[in-house]
Amino acid sequence: MNYEIVHAGFDGLDLSYRTLLPSEALERFKSAKAEAIASNSSVALCVSDQEFTISGSGASGGYQFTVDTGPLGAIWFFKDGVRSDPWGCRVSIKSLPLALFGAAEMKQRCDEFLRRLGCQLNTTACRVSRVDYAFDIIIPDFELNPDLIVCHSKSTKTDYREMETNRAGETITGVRVGRMPGIQLGIYDKRRDAIAKKKSYWWDIWSQNTGYKIGTDTVIWRFEVRAGRKAIDSYFNNTTWEMIGNALGNLLANVCNRIRMVSPGSDTNRSRWPDNPIWSDIRNRLRTMPMDGSCALDQAEILNKLAKERREQLFNQLLGLEMSVAASMGHTEKTYDSFLAYLAMLRSQRIKSCREEFLAKLEAKRALWLARFS
Repeated sequence: MNYEIVHAGFDGLDLSYRTLLPSEALERFKSAKAEAIASNSSVALCVSDQEFTISGSGASGGYQFTVDTGPLGAIWFFKDGVRSDPWGCRVSIKSLPLALFGAAEMKQRCDEFLRRLGCQLNTTACRVSRVDYAFDIIIPDFELNPDLIVCHSKSTKTDYREMETNRAGETITGVRVGRMPGIQLGIYDKRRDAIAKKKSYWWDIWSQNTGYKIGTDTVIWRFEVRAGRKAIDSYFNNTTWEMIGNALGNLLANVCNRIRMVSPGSDTNRSRWPDNPIWSDIRNRLRTMPMDGSCALDQAEILNKLAKERREQLFNQLLGLEMSVAASMGHTEKTYDSFLAYLAMLRSQRIKSCREEFLAKLEAKRALWLARFS
């Protein structure tokens, strides 16, 4: 079988830290959250030259604060300094920085983020609660067949199908086996997923990895192996990063032993069918998977591209609202210029009537943009 792996790397990493916010940072978090609730929008905050945003909501598990450090960072969840529960924060690192920098560097960045907030850390202060590793593969003429996924009898298999007109009458775009926080396998059309979620940077990553430009019409299949908290706890005696960081590949290779993609065989028992060559390759690569990133894309260029795409989205929304207002007032193509003149006058009057409030909101939006894209 001919295939080409265009990306292999961590796609998700969740960590929990045995630390608490210091009193000064805690008070600033409380104030920012109150502001976010009042404005019904995330609020930018800068602590020790670290810019991030705080939302008005918390998270399950007793976390009062939700913090976002941007597209090249992570989502953080903090508790309100409850001393009886020393595990005061957890973090979910985003897929893009993991693809660019790898797990080891992102772990170091997370440690540094906490230290600059004033949190106390020690060598046993971090444990792993989830890990996802993905392979993006070009496989000519590949058709996903859930019947060729063999798993333990207690596993839960869920197919998600998308109806399309083709010679088979139906195209399967993905299959997911297992359930978190245990073990899970996902195989799906990553090209379709990236287009739907507007993650155009994946074409930059794939092209950088291969050394040639990959077009948006190229079908790329993602094979993603995941292990959650229960699986990690049952596989390792100690789940701290220092103890298991370099052994995560063995855990994921074990997942590939329990959930397999096979090639059809003559045996009536599917569990005795041979592994698909791609599956054997994936399992072998997991055993020696690197902890560092392998993509040399410039992060400033990535951020600029993301910012440009976001501005384009905002402009389209603005134009849509403008047309809706014009339509509600009965304007047509012939009178649209007069509507724009009226809109400019109305905007100017509104700003003059509440100038201080307007400037404060403008500055808040500017700070929010810088926290996300600078």
